[in-house]
Amino acid sequence: MAIWQFDVVVTDQEGQRSLPEAVRMRAESFLVGLMPASIEGTGWTMFGSDEGNRIDINFDGRGCEIGVRIDARSEAHDFISLVCLMVATLDCALFSDEFGEPIPSDVSSLKEALQRSAAWQFALGTIP
Repeated sequence: MAIWQFDVVVTDQEGQRSLPEAVRMRAESFLVGLMPASIEGTGWTMFGSDEGNRIDINFDGRGCEIGVRIDARSEAHDFISLVCLMVATLDCALFSDEFGEPIPSDVSSLKEALQRSAAWQFALGTIP
């Protein structure tokens, strides 16, 4: 993670990070055509830009983990909207390791969390 990226993870409604294989399939189907995709390694697909907004899907054949990185240096409203729509479509939730708490998966709550993050402070120039 770059210092300008705010990370959240997609969890099930109970807060579990390990998601069923079916969720991976639905997530990839949702994202294909909306964001550029690249295979980064065995069991790792990245949607978006390495240095910018992105969604990482890591899988091992039994399940998957989905991570979201929001680029605090850019106008991220459309990406945040996409993330919230994806999470709702998957019937999942969001969690921030930085804050140690769930983040409601609506646009205003995710933007508010971004604006509290260290990535946001870096983008504002308050963190060297």
